[in-house]
Formats: sequence, structure tokens, C-alpha cells
Amino acid sequence: MPKTYDQFAPQYDAVMRPLERWFLTRLRTETFNLLPRNSRVLEIGAGTGRNFVFYPAETSGVASEPSREMLKIAKDRQRPAAVTLVQSRAEELPFQSAAFDAAFATLVFCSVSSPAKT
Repeated sequence: MPKTYDQFAPQYDAVMRPLERWFLTRLRTETFNLLPRNSRVLEIGAGTGRNFVFYPAETSGVASEPSREMLKIAKDRQRPAAVTLVQSRAEELPFQSAAFDAAFATLVFCSVSSPAKT
């Protein structure tokens, strides 16, 4: 699946733009506003980093994404959020349990081969 997203990465944001306007921007705003200050967040399947701008200023975290090309685009969106990017599949996250205060996955589980491992 990462190779598919590597090929699709340059067009991803343009294709998703209508869904962003119609639904996702409002959902992201409402969801990320629920985070307590100084939260540490894990984002699974960060894609091109569209969520980063919605992270509260005090939030830090790790964004995992298996696609190298999606991560390249996400790197340009790392600020204002203090986000570390990690190339990793959802099923193989290299983190201890309870290392984060919250976890997010936006439009991801349809691409995860073993959701129970996530």
C-alpha cells in the first residue's frame, strides 16, 4: 500500500480538497479542540500532514506514515505543531503502550491490513 500512496501523493491534497471543505475541516477543528494543553499525540497514517495545523500550540507528538512521498509533503506542514515524522506502518508502530495522551487516525483504517494489530 505505501507504493500506491507514493504514486498518489502529488495529487492527494487536490483530490481531498472537496471533502476537506465539506466535512473534514470542521471535524478536525472540533476534535483537536478537545485536547488538553500540553498533550502528546500519536497520529497514525498522517498522510500529507493535513491535521498538523489543527494541533493546539502546546501539543507535541509523533506522526507515522508508511509512504515516503506523503511524508515529504507532510514535512512542509510540521509547523506550527511540534510533530516528529516517522515512516512506519500502523501495524508496526515502534512505541510503548501509553506513550501518548491521545491517538488520531483520519481516513486510515481502510488502508490498514491488520487493524487489530494497530
